Amino acid sequence: GSLEKHVLAAVSDGTFDSWAEYLEKDSKHLRHIESHQPTFNAGVFVTDLSRWHEQEILEKLEGWITRHRLALEDFYFGTQSIMNLAFYRDFQHLPSAWNVQPLGWYDDIPEETLQNGKILHWAGKRKPWLADGLYKEYWIDYAIGQEPG
Repeated sequence: GSLEKHVLAAVSDGTFDSWAEYLEKDSKHLRHIESHQPTFNAGVFVTDLSRWHEQEILEKLEGWITRHRLALEDFYFGTQSIMNLAFYRDFQHLPSAWNVQPLGWYDDIPEETLQNGKILHWAGKRKPWLADGLYKEYWIDYAIGQEPG
């Protein structure tokens, strides 16, 4: 597929509604943010590196970090917020199969979702290599040093 006019493509996974506390903390800089706008998990994304460099995205991200450093210190989402602020209203939406997550938080993800996933993302505390890890059967064939099958 194409990124169309976008620099970045990602699976939409929520809205800025979940960031209400953060938006209140830094309302001076973030008055333009509408809480109902979609956000994405920055752990998995696709980018056009030529456009990334042409549009000086690294500099843009560094600018957001500098402006919001104090608010970010207490903010749970860490760098997720910077990516979402930088690409506010400006990312290509990918089908959810391209970032099936958070496999490290929930033990009730439907089997069909897991089997049809293109990328399985273990966001969360229960990584598959840990004793209490989730969905190990989907990970083990790809583990370093393991023989498939």
